[in-house]
Amino acid sequence: MTEQPTLIKLPEQPQGMVAEAVGKAAAKPAPPRYAELDRAPLRWVELDLEHLIGADHPARAIWDLVGGLDLTPFEAGYASRQGSAGRPGWAPRVLIRIWIYASSQGIASARAVERRMGWEPGLRWLAADEVINHHTLSDFRVSEQERRQGLFTPVLGVMQSEERVDLQTVLQDGTKVRARAGKASLHRRKTFEEHCAEARAVVVELERQGEQEAADARRQAARQRAARERVERRSAAREEMKRREQEADPARRAELRVSESEPEARKMKHAEGSWAPSYHVQVQTEARSRMVVGIAVTQAASDVEQLVGGLEQVQKNTGAKPARRVADGGYASRENVEPMSQRGVELIAPWKESDSRSAGACKRQGMAEEFRPGVFTHDALSDTLRCPRGRSLALVQIHQHPGVDGKV
Repeated sequence: MTEQPTLIKLPEQPQGMVAEAVGKAAAKPAPPRYAELDRAPLRWVELDLEHLIGADHPARAIWDLVGGLDLTPFEAGYASRQGSAGRPGWAPRVLIRIWIYASSQGIASARAVERRMGWEPGLRWLAADEVINHHTLSDFRVSEQERRQGLFTPVLGVMQSEERVDLQTVLQDGTKVRARAGKASLHRRKTFEEHCAEARAVVVELERQGEQEAADARRQAARQRAARERVERRSAAREEMKRREQEADPARRAELRVSESEPEARKMKHAEGSWAPSYHVQVQTEARSRMVVGIAVTQAASDVEQLVGGLEQVQKNTGAKPARRVADGGYASRENVEPMSQRGVELIAPWKESDSRSAGACKRQGMAEEFRPGVFTHDALSDTLRCPRGRSLALVQIHQHPGVDGKV
C-alpha cells in the first residue's frame, strides 16, 4: 500500500503584502553591462611609418643632416661584408642618427633608447620600427667615441643655424648614481695592506699547486687568473687611496675609505639621506630642445667647482661658448661665480644668504653656528672684532684670498 504524502497548508497572506513583494522585485535594476577585454585574438594592424611623424619633426632633419656626412672611417672596422657569411650589422649612419636624436630628447642611456624604440615616434621612424639591442647601441657609442665627437660639433652647428637648438643658453645639473660596489667593500688603508698581502699569498700558493696539478691545468689556470685579478683590483684601490690621501686634509686621512671592487667610486650622501659608493654625473643641455651637449662622470660629492669643467666640455663638443649658464643653488659658489665672470659668461642661479652659506662652512670646520662670521661686528676705532659673547678679537694677520678684491 502506497503511503500518501502529507499536505501542509500555509497560512494565507494578505493580498496587499503579496503585491508589495512582487513590486519590489520588479523595481530592482538589472546589473550593469561592461565592455569585455579580450587579448587572445590576433589582429592585423595598419602602420604607415612615413606618416608616423610630421614633416617638421626633428628626426627628419637629423636624418637628412647625417645623410650628407662622410662616414667612411666608421665603416673600416665592420667585419660583415657583402658576399661573405655572417649576420648583417647596423649601419653606422643609422646608429649615429639614433644617438643624435636621443641626445636631442635628453636620453643618455642605451637601455632607455632601446625601451623607447618600441613606442617613441621619432625613434620608430629612424629605425623603421626595428628595435636595436642596447648592447649594440652602447658598444658603438664607446668604441666610436672619438669619431662621434668629431661629428658632434658640425651637427650642432647646423642645428643652431636652423634655430633648432639654442647653444647660447646651457643648463647644467648633477645627479648621483650608485655604484655596483656595496658598503662592505669600503676599507681603510690598514685593511687594504692586509688584503693585498693575503691576495699575493694566494697567487703564490696557486702557482705552486699549478706545478703539481698539471692534469687539471684548465681549472687551475682559471683560479690563478681570478687571484691575479683580485690582486690587481686591490692594488688599484691602494693607489686610489694614496691619491686621495695626497688631496685630503691630514687630519681627515685616517677616515678615508676606498672600495676594493670599484676604486673610482666614492662614498656619497644621496637625497633620501643614505650613504653609498657612488658617482656624480654632470649633465648639460641646451635651452631650446633640451639636447644633451655635455655629460661627465666625476668623483666630487657636490656641485661646487663643476661649472668650469662643464663650460670647457661644452666648448669642446659644440665649438661655441655659451653666453649664459643656468644652474641650481649648488653651483652658486665663489669657485664657480668668479671664473664665469672672468670668461664673460652670465651665471643664473639662486643665491643663498650669508647666514645660510656660512652654516655649512661652520659645520665642516667644527664651529658652533652662533659664532658664524656674520654675527661679528667691527669696531673701527680700535680695529677689533666684537664676538656674540662680548669679547674683543685683535687683528693677528691679513690673508689675501686669490682673485678677490680686499682683505679676508
